[in-house]
Amino acid sequence: MYCKDINLLFIHITKTSGTSIKKSLREKYKVENIAGINQHHRTALSYSKELDLNNIDTVSIVRNPYDRYMSYLNFAHNKEWFNGNNFHFMRPQYEYLYSKDGCLVNDILKFEDREEINNYFNKYDIKIYKHNISENKKYEYLNEDQIAFCNKMYDKDFKLFNYERIQL
Repeated sequence: MYCKDINLLFIHITKTSGTSIKKSLREKYKVENIAGINQHHRTALSYSKELDLNNIDTVSIVRNPYDRYMSYLNFAHNKEWFNGNNFHFMRPQYEYLYSKDGCLVNDILKFEDREEINNYFNKYDIKIYKHNISENKKYEYLNEDQIAFCNKMYDKDFKLFNYERIQL
């Protein structure tokens, strides 16, 4: 989501509070439609084809992969439209932010550090509200198969974003 007024590109990774961030940005600034393409859950690489990311403030939020997976399960369970074909919701986070040449985003904030998120957006005079919060996101409810799945699926997320992996 690109806000031209403040030259800010927010990369919305699924299940990382992106809906709250986008709503807060829209309340204050105009959002640019880039090349007529839906800006919901686009990767930094896809934006780089339309925008010069070297001259734009870019930011995204990452989340503990286990908590994100639990949020995804809760989200899918509560949505009638979910039919198993919505796999993009489980896409590894690094795929939103990296190209084969490295990270394309200037600032990567952690979902767990609300103060850091608020401080970042305060410089744009944006107040972040919590809009889309899962009730049950404690990863101790994951079974061994689910933990093994997360460990494999999100291997690079654990490494790149310094999240601790559960050893089985």
